[in-house]
Amino acid sequence: MKGTFNGSNAVSGVLNFISNIFYGTAAFLIVCVILCAVFAAYLFKLNSGLPAIADIKSMSAAGGIAISYSQMPDFLSKIIVCAYDPDFFTHKGLTADNMKTALVKLYKGENIEFGDRTITQKLASAALAASVAPGAANASSLTSRLRDYLRENLLAYKIESKIKNKDKILEIYLNNACFGENIAGLLQASVVYFNKKPSDLSEADCLTLAAILKLCRRIGNDSDISAVAAERENLIKVITGRGLIDKNKADGYKFEDFKLSSYQSKIDKFIRAGFVILRL
Repeated sequence: MKGTFNGSNAVSGVLNFISNIFYGTAAFLIVCVILCAVFAAYLFKLNSGLPAIADIKSMSAAGGIAISYSQMPDFLSKIIVCAYDPDFFTHKGLTADNMKTALVKLYKGENIEFGDRTITQKLASAALAASVAPGAANASSLTSRLRDYLRENLLAYKIESKIKNKDKILEIYLNNACFGENIAGLLQASVVYFNKKPSDLSEADCLTLAAILKLCRRIGNDSDISAVAAERENLIKVITGRGLIDKNKADGYKFEDFKLSSYQSKIDKFIRAGFVILRL
C-alpha cells in the first residue's frame, strides 16, 4: 500500500510538472502574440504617417532643380557607392551592421553619422526632414529618437520596395543631398563650386564633391578647405583599396583650389535667374 501510494505521488508530480510547463508555455505564447500585435499596430501607425512614394520621386531640394540620372556623372555615383555604401546594389535599404552601429549610438546619446546610414536611409531621412513643418522642434529623448529612427528605416524599406530601381534612388538622393551649408542638390553644387553642369565634372571634381557631401559643412575659410582636402585624401585611399581606381590614377589627380567667396549669393543669383541654370 505504501509503495502504491508513493508511486501515485510520483506520477501526480510528473503530471503537475508537465501541466505547469504546458500552461506556462501557453501563457508565454499568448503574451508574445499580444506584444507582436501591439508592435504591428504601432508599425502600421508609423507607416501611415510616412511620406508618399510619389512625393519622394518628385522631391527636389529647396531652391534646387532636379536633373535626371543620365545627366549626373557616373564616376560620382561610383565613388559614393564604393566609399559610403558598398552593399547598395544588393541590400534592401538597410544593413545589419549599420543598424547595430546606429542603435548603439542612439542608446549612448550620440549622433548618427554620415557613414552609419545606407544611401536609401539618407534619402529617407531627407524625405522625413522635408515633411516636417518649419520651426518644429527636434526630438531629444531616447524614445523619440528611436521612434524617428524606426520611421526612417520603415521608409527606407518602403522606398526600396516601391521604386525597385537603384539608379532612380541615387538620382533622387543626389538631387536632394547636402553639399554644404544651404547648398542642396548636385546641380547647385556643380554650379557653385565649379561653375559647371554636372555632366562636365571631372573625376577630380567628383572626388571633391563626394568629400564635401560627407562633411556637409560651409566652405568659408582655409580650415574648411583643409578639412575637405583631408577627407578627399581619405576617400581616395578607400576607393583605391576597394578597387574602384588604381594607385597610378589616384596619384595623377589634379584638384582645383577653391576661391573663397559668398557661395550663397551665387546660389541666390542663379535661383533668381533660373534660366541660367536651365541652359547649363
